[in-house]
Amino acid sequence: MKYKKLIFSFCLLLTACTEEEVILDLQNTEMPYQIVVSGGVYSIYGNQFLKLTQPSKSRTNKSFPVTGANIEVSDGINTYKFRETENEGEYESIEEFAGEVGKTYFLKIDCNGRTYYASDSMTMTDEIKIEDFPAADMYYYASTHRAWNNPDSIITEGRVMFYIDYHNFGYDNAAMWLLWSKAHPSTSLAPSLRRIALESKYYYSHKGSPPQGIYPTTATSTGARCESGDTIELIKVSLSDSYYDYQISKFNLTEWSGGMFSTIPGNVKTNLSKGATGYFCACDVKTRFYTFNELFEYVKNNESNDEEDNN
Repeated sequence: MKYKKLIFSFCLLLTACTEEEVILDLQNTEMPYQIVVSGGVYSIYGNQFLKLTQPSKSRTNKSFPVTGANIEVSDGINTYKFRETENEGEYESIEEFAGEVGKTYFLKIDCNGRTYYASDSMTMTDEIKIEDFPAADMYYYASTHRAWNNPDSIITEGRVMFYIDYHNFGYDNAAMWLLWSKAHPSTSLAPSLRRIALESKYYYSHKGSPPQGIYPTTATSTGARCESGDTIELIKVSLSDSYYDYQISKFNLTEWSGGMFSTIPGNVKTNLSKGATGYFCACDVKTRFYTFNELFEYVKNNESNDEEDNN
Protein backbone atom coordinates (compact mmCIF):
# COMPACT_ATOMS: atom_id res chain seq x y z
CA MET A 1 0.00 0.00 0.00
CA LYS A 2 2.86 2.31 0.85
CA TYR A 3 4.49 1.68 -2.55
CA LYS A 4 1.21 2.33 -4.37
CA LYS A 5 0.96 5.76 -2.72
CA LEU A 6 4.54 6.58 -3.72
CA ILE A 7 3.92 5.51 -7.32
CA PHE A 8 0.68 7.55 -7.44
CA SER A 9 2.47 10.66 -6.07
CA PHE A 10 5.29 10.22 -8.60
CA CYS A 11 2.79 10.04 -11.47
CA LEU A 12 1.13 13.25 -10.29
CA LEU A 13 4.52 14.97 -10.19
CA LEU A 14 5.32 13.90 -13.76
CA THR A 15 1.93 15.12 -14.98
CA ALA A 16 2.44 18.52 -13.31
CA CYS A 17 5.85 18.96 -14.93
CA THR A 18 4.72 18.08 -18.45
CA GLU A 19 4.91 21.05 -20.82
CA GLU A 20 1.78 21.85 -22.82
CA GLU A 21 1.93 23.98 -25.96
CA VAL A 22 -0.59 26.81 -25.81
CA ILE A 23 -1.40 28.63 -29.05
CA LEU A 24 -2.80 32.15 -28.74
CA ASP A 25 -4.85 33.04 -31.79
CA LEU A 26 -4.79 36.83 -31.35
CA GLN A 27 -5.89 37.49 -34.91
CA ASN A 28 -9.35 36.03 -34.24
CA THR A 29 -9.89 37.55 -30.81
CA GLU A 30 -12.25 40.49 -30.54
CA MET A 31 -10.73 43.78 -29.47
CA PRO A 32 -12.26 45.46 -26.38
CA TYR A 33 -13.01 48.50 -28.54
CA GLN A 34 -13.48 49.03 -32.25
CA ILE A 35 -12.57 52.71 -32.71
CA VAL A 36 -10.40 55.35 -31.07
CA VAL A 37 -11.68 58.94 -31.15
CA SER A 38 -9.44 62.03 -31.02
CA GLY A 39 -10.31 65.71 -31.37
CA GLY A 40 -13.42 67.68 -30.57
CA VAL A 41 -14.88 71.17 -30.52
CA TYR A 42 -12.77 74.28 -29.86
CA SER A 43 -13.75 77.89 -29.27
CA ILE A 44 -11.89 78.83 -32.45
CA TYR A 45 -14.09 79.58 -35.44
CA GLY A 46 -13.64 77.18 -38.31
CA ASN A 47 -14.14 73.57 -39.35
CA GLN A 48 -14.02 71.48 -36.20
CA PHE A 49 -11.97 68.30 -36.47
CA LEU A 50 -12.11 64.63 -35.45
CA LYS A 51 -9.87 61.68 -36.16
CA LEU A 52 -11.01 58.03 -36.02
CA THR A 53 -8.65 55.08 -35.92
CA GLN A 54 -9.01 51.37 -35.40
CA PRO A 55 -6.59 49.54 -33.10
CA SER A 56 -4.51 46.84 -34.74
CA LYS A 57 -3.51 43.42 -33.48
CA SER A 58 -0.33 43.62 -35.51
CA ARG A 59 2.97 44.53 -33.87
CA THR A 60 4.04 46.54 -36.91
CA ASN A 61 0.86 48.56 -37.43
CA LYS A 62 -0.53 50.22 -34.30
CA SER A 63 -3.73 51.53 -35.87
CA PHE A 64 -5.65 52.00 -39.10
CA PRO A 65 -7.87 54.89 -40.22
CA VAL A 66 -11.62 54.38 -39.86
CA THR A 67 -13.39 55.45 -43.04
CA GLY A 68 -17.01 55.87 -44.05
CA ALA A 69 -18.30 57.00 -40.64
CA ASN A 70 -21.33 59.26 -40.27
CA ILE A 71 -20.60 61.87 -37.61
CA GLU A 72 -22.61 64.69 -36.11
CA VAL A 73 -22.11 67.01 -33.15
CA SER A 74 -24.94 68.82 -31.39
CA ASP A 75 -25.11 71.48 -28.70
CA GLY A 76 -28.76 70.68 -27.95
CA ILE A 77 -30.02 73.30 -30.42
CA ASN A 78 -27.75 73.17 -33.46
CA THR A 79 -26.50 70.02 -35.15
CA TYR A 80 -23.29 70.01 -37.19
CA LYS A 81 -22.57 67.19 -39.62
CA PHE A 82 -19.03 66.10 -40.45
CA ARG A 83 -17.49 64.90 -43.71
CA GLU A 84 -14.37 62.84 -44.34
CA THR A 85 -11.43 64.83 -45.69
CA GLU A 86 -8.98 63.73 -48.36
CA ASN A 87 -7.04 62.04 -45.54
CA GLU A 88 -8.64 58.75 -44.56
CA GLY A 89 -9.98 58.63 -41.03
CA GLU A 90 -9.95 62.44 -40.63
CA TYR A 91 -13.27 64.28 -40.47
CA GLU A 92 -14.20 67.97 -40.33
CA SER A 93 -17.48 69.78 -39.82
CA ILE A 94 -19.18 70.80 -43.06
CA GLU A 95 -20.23 74.07 -41.47
CA GLU A 96 -17.71 76.34 -39.78
CA PHE A 97 -18.52 77.25 -36.19
CA ALA A 98 -16.90 78.03 -32.83
CA GLY A 99 -17.63 76.25 -29.58
CA GLU A 100 -19.08 78.33 -26.76
CA VAL A 101 -18.14 78.26 -23.08
CA GLY A 102 -20.88 76.79 -20.90
CA LYS A 103 -22.35 74.57 -23.61
CA THR A 104 -22.28 70.79 -23.64
CA TYR A 105 -21.48 69.15 -26.96
CA PHE A 106 -22.84 65.72 -27.88
CA LEU A 107 -21.10 63.45 -30.36
CA LYS A 108 -22.78 60.67 -32.36
CA ILE A 109 -20.83 58.32 -34.62
CA ASP A 110 -22.44 55.68 -36.86
CA CYS A 111 -19.81 53.29 -38.12
CA ASN A 112 -19.86 49.68 -39.36
CA GLY A 113 -23.34 49.03 -38.02
CA ARG A 114 -22.60 50.42 -34.55
CA THR A 115 -23.38 53.74 -32.90
CA TYR A 116 -21.11 55.48 -30.40
CA TYR A 117 -21.84 58.46 -28.18
CA ALA A 118 -19.84 60.97 -26.14
CA SER A 119 -20.26 64.41 -24.59
CA ASP A 120 -18.11 67.09 -23.00
CA SER A 121 -18.77 70.53 -21.52
CA MET A 122 -16.68 73.54 -22.45
CA THR A 123 -15.19 75.32 -19.45
CA MET A 124 -13.60 78.76 -19.61
CA THR A 125 -9.85 79.22 -19.46
CA ASP A 126 -8.35 82.34 -17.89
CA GLU A 127 -6.77 85.11 -19.91
CA ILE A 128 -3.08 84.52 -20.52
CA LYS A 129 -0.47 86.17 -18.34
CA ILE A 130 3.20 85.59 -18.99
CA GLU A 131 3.77 84.90 -15.30
CA ASP A 132 1.29 82.00 -15.48
CA PHE A 133 3.06 80.24 -18.34
CA PRO A 134 4.52 77.03 -16.86
CA ALA A 135 8.17 77.74 -17.62
CA ALA A 136 10.61 76.29 -15.11
CA ASP A 137 13.04 79.10 -15.98
CA MET A 138 13.09 82.12 -18.26
CA TYR A 139 16.20 84.24 -18.69
CA TYR A 140 18.02 86.63 -21.01
CA TYR A 141 21.08 85.43 -22.89
CA ALA A 142 23.43 87.48 -25.08
CA SER A 143 26.18 86.28 -27.42
CA THR A 144 28.81 88.33 -29.23
CA HIS A 145 30.48 87.45 -32.53
CA ARG A 146 32.05 89.06 -35.59
CA ALA A 147 30.07 89.62 -38.78
CA TRP A 148 31.06 87.12 -41.47
CA ASN A 149 31.44 89.85 -44.11
CA ASN A 150 33.19 92.37 -41.84
CA PRO A 151 35.77 91.02 -39.36
CA ASP A 152 35.98 94.41 -37.64
CA SER A 153 32.25 94.48 -36.92
CA ILE A 154 31.17 93.13 -33.54
CA ILE A 155 27.55 91.92 -33.29
CA THR A 156 25.76 91.26 -30.03
CA GLU A 157 22.65 89.11 -30.29
CA GLY A 158 20.22 88.87 -27.42
CA ARG A 159 17.56 86.26 -26.85
CA VAL A 160 15.10 85.27 -24.17
CA MET A 161 15.45 81.58 -23.32
CA PHE A 162 12.72 79.30 -21.96
CA TYR A 163 13.35 76.14 -20.00
CA ILE A 164 10.02 74.31 -19.84
CA ASP A 165 8.89 71.18 -18.01
CA TYR A 166 6.10 69.29 -19.71
CA HIS A 167 4.36 68.83 -16.36
CA ASN A 168 4.06 71.69 -13.86
CA PHE A 169 2.19 71.54 -10.57
CA GLY A 170 0.47 73.61 -7.93
CA TYR A 171 -2.03 75.54 -10.08
CA ASP A 172 -5.60 76.36 -9.10
CA ASN A 173 -6.93 75.20 -12.48
CA ALA A 174 -5.60 72.69 -14.96
CA ALA A 175 -4.73 73.80 -18.49
CA MET A 176 -2.76 72.75 -21.55
CA TRP A 177 -0.27 75.14 -23.17
CA LEU A 178 1.58 75.53 -26.44
CA LEU A 179 4.35 77.97 -27.30
CA TRP A 180 5.13 78.96 -30.88
CA SER A 181 8.33 80.92 -31.33
CA LYS A 182 9.20 83.22 -34.23
CA ALA A 183 5.51 83.75 -34.97
CA HIS A 184 3.98 87.00 -36.20
CA PRO A 185 0.61 88.43 -35.10
CA SER A 186 -0.74 88.18 -38.64
CA THR A 187 0.08 84.47 -38.87
CA SER A 188 -1.44 83.00 -35.73
CA LEU A 189 -1.21 79.24 -35.49
CA ALA A 190 -4.24 79.02 -33.21
CA PRO A 191 -6.76 78.52 -36.07
CA SER A 192 -4.86 75.36 -37.03
CA LEU A 193 -5.04 74.06 -33.46
CA ARG A 194 -8.02 71.81 -34.20
CA ARG A 195 -5.86 69.64 -36.42
CA ILE A 196 -2.33 70.09 -35.07
CA ALA A 197 -3.47 69.56 -31.48
CA LEU A 198 -3.55 65.83 -32.13
CA GLU A 199 0.18 65.71 -32.88
CA SER A 200 1.36 68.51 -30.57
CA LYS A 201 3.02 67.81 -27.25
CA TYR A 202 1.43 70.12 -24.71
CA TYR A 203 2.83 71.64 -21.56
CA TYR A 204 0.50 70.98 -18.62
CA SER A 205 -0.25 73.15 -15.61
CA HIS A 206 -1.71 70.68 -13.14
CA LYS A 207 -4.30 71.28 -10.48
CA GLY A 208 -2.62 70.46 -7.18
CA SER A 209 0.43 68.22 -6.89
CA PRO A 210 -0.14 64.50 -7.48
CA PRO A 211 2.94 62.69 -6.08
CA GLN A 212 3.16 60.24 -8.99
CA GLY A 213 3.61 63.23 -11.29
CA ILE A 214 6.08 65.14 -9.11
CA TYR A 215 8.30 62.07 -8.60
CA PRO A 216 8.13 60.11 -11.90
CA THR A 217 10.81 57.72 -13.04
CA THR A 218 11.77 60.15 -15.80
CA ALA A 219 11.13 63.89 -16.05
CA THR A 220 10.65 65.44 -19.47
CA SER A 221 11.50 69.00 -20.41
CA THR A 222 12.38 71.10 -23.43
CA GLY A 223 13.51 74.59 -24.38
CA ALA A 224 12.51 77.47 -26.62
CA ARG A 225 13.82 80.93 -27.41
CA CYS A 226 12.75 84.30 -28.70
CA GLU A 227 15.35 86.44 -30.44
CA SER A 228 15.44 90.17 -31.03
CA GLY A 229 12.74 91.13 -33.53
CA ASP A 230 10.79 87.92 -33.00
CA THR A 231 7.35 87.39 -31.51
CA ILE A 232 6.07 84.34 -29.66
CA GLU A 233 2.52 83.10 -29.40
CA LEU A 234 1.21 81.46 -26.25
CA ILE A 235 -1.86 79.24 -26.55
CA LYS A 236 -3.82 78.11 -23.50
CA VAL A 237 -6.45 75.36 -23.69
CA SER A 238 -9.04 74.53 -21.03
CA LEU A 239 -9.90 71.05 -19.79
CA SER A 240 -13.21 69.97 -18.32
CA ASP A 241 -12.98 67.89 -15.13
CA SER A 242 -13.73 64.78 -17.18
CA TYR A 243 -11.08 65.59 -19.78
CA TYR A 244 -8.53 66.24 -17.04
CA ASP A 245 -9.34 62.87 -15.42
CA TYR A 246 -8.73 61.25 -18.81
CA GLN A 247 -5.33 62.96 -19.09
CA ILE A 248 -4.31 61.91 -15.57
CA SER A 249 -5.31 58.28 -16.20
CA LYS A 250 -3.24 58.34 -19.40
CA PHE A 251 -0.16 59.75 -17.64
CA ASN A 252 -0.50 57.19 -14.84
CA LEU A 253 -0.03 54.43 -17.43
CA THR A 254 2.71 56.14 -19.44
CA GLU A 255 4.97 58.94 -18.21
CA TRP A 256 4.16 58.51 -14.51
CA SER A 257 4.24 54.72 -14.26
CA GLY A 258 6.93 52.81 -12.40
CA GLY A 259 7.86 55.52 -9.92
CA MET A 260 7.87 55.29 -6.15
CA PHE A 261 4.40 56.85 -5.96
CA SER A 262 2.94 55.37 -9.15
CA THR A 263 -0.66 54.24 -9.00
CA ILE A 264 -2.11 50.77 -9.53
CA PRO A 265 -2.38 50.17 -13.29
CA GLY A 266 -5.86 50.48 -14.76
CA ASN A 267 -7.65 51.33 -17.96
CA VAL A 268 -7.39 54.81 -19.42
CA LYS A 269 -10.65 56.65 -18.84
CA THR A 270 -12.86 57.65 -21.74
CA ASN A 271 -16.10 59.53 -22.32
CA LEU A 272 -17.02 57.34 -25.30
CA SER A 273 -19.76 54.73 -25.06
CA LYS A 274 -19.01 51.00 -25.05
CA GLY A 275 -16.95 49.82 -27.98
CA ALA A 276 -14.98 53.04 -28.39
CA THR A 277 -12.16 54.74 -26.51
CA GLY A 278 -10.17 57.97 -26.62
CA TYR A 279 -11.78 61.28 -25.79
CA PHE A 280 -14.13 63.74 -27.47
CA CYS A 281 -13.25 67.13 -25.99
CA ALA A 282 -14.76 70.61 -25.84
CA CYS A 283 -12.04 73.20 -25.14
CA ASP A 284 -11.90 76.96 -24.71
CA VAL A 285 -8.77 78.46 -26.29
CA LYS A 286 -7.00 81.71 -25.47
CA THR A 287 -4.04 83.07 -27.41
CA ARG A 288 -1.67 85.98 -26.87
CA PHE A 289 1.41 87.36 -28.58
CA TYR A 290 4.51 88.68 -26.83
CA THR A 291 7.26 90.58 -28.58
CA PHE A 292 10.89 90.11 -27.71
CA ASN A 293 10.94 93.55 -26.02
CA GLU A 294 7.99 92.61 -23.80
CA LEU A 295 9.67 89.37 -22.77
CA PHE A 296 12.95 91.14 -22.15
CA GLU A 297 11.25 93.69 -19.87
CA TYR A 298 9.52 90.91 -17.96
CA VAL A 299 12.78 88.98 -17.45
CA LYS A 300 14.66 92.15 -16.44
CA ASN A 301 11.99 93.12 -13.89
CA ASN A 302 11.91 89.62 -12.45
CA GLU A 303 15.68 89.59 -12.07
CA SER A 304 15.49 92.94 -10.26
CA ASN A 305 12.81 91.62 -7.91
CA ASP A 306 14.86 88.49 -7.22
CA GLU A 307 17.88 90.58 -6.31
CA GLU A 308 15.79 92.72 -3.94
CA ASP A 309 14.36 89.59 -2.29
CA ASN A 310 17.87 88.20 -1.78
CA ASN A 311 19.02 91.43 -0.19
